[in-house]
Amino acid sequence: MTGTSSTPREDRSANRAAPVPLIAGAVLFLVVIVYLVTASFLRKAMPMFEPTVGTSIQHGDSLVTDTITVDASDVDEWRFFDFALGTKLEVPDTSGWDLAFRRFHVMPAAPVANLGPRDFADVGAAPTSGYVETEFAHDTVNAAVDRWYHYNIITHQLEPTDNIYAMKTSDGGTAKFEFLSYYCVGVKPGCITLRYVYQRQPGQSLN
Repeated sequence: MTGTSSTPREDRSANRAAPVPLIAGAVLFLVVIVYLVTASFLRKAMPMFEPTVGTSIQHGDSLVTDTITVDASDVDEWRFFDFALGTKLEVPDTSGWDLAFRRFHVMPAAPVANLGPRDFADVGAAPTSGYVETEFAHDTVNAAVDRWYHYNIITHQLEPTDNIYAMKTSDGGTAKFEFLSYYCVGVKPGCITLRYVYQRQPGQSLN
């Protein structure tokens, strides 16, 4: 009688090899569980704001301190903001806006200086140098403000840095600003909240 048969040693080897996919699956399951548990503990309570609504109001020549939340959650549409008007512009004027937002992207119309991590109240005047021009292209960027946030790969949360920024506005004035949040109420991403001080008269105090 002819045929093939496995030896006891071969049978034992096959039995040892069989559980490998099960072990790999169990390890992967444990990794996912640890990741989810870790993320839940590390997730921070982010500040959230309602989008700012209202009509444009000319600030005039006085010093203005304000906070605005722009709903920039649309992945395709830019939202434009003008410091002099103190509100977002529904229809952008290429000569009359200062900052544009789309999700986490920020596009300044004019040069911006990154003053680094500072206390907002300590910045009393716009610097005379250190401004970075915006590179308008298919992927428009401004290196000074491009990384205004930290991204947590574990929690998938975006958190503003402590940097303060200065800008020469479209109407010849100056402004300092900082990012406060990336979330609207309900933890909706794409809502950028700014605190800013705007001065129409260049060279004047920003406090």
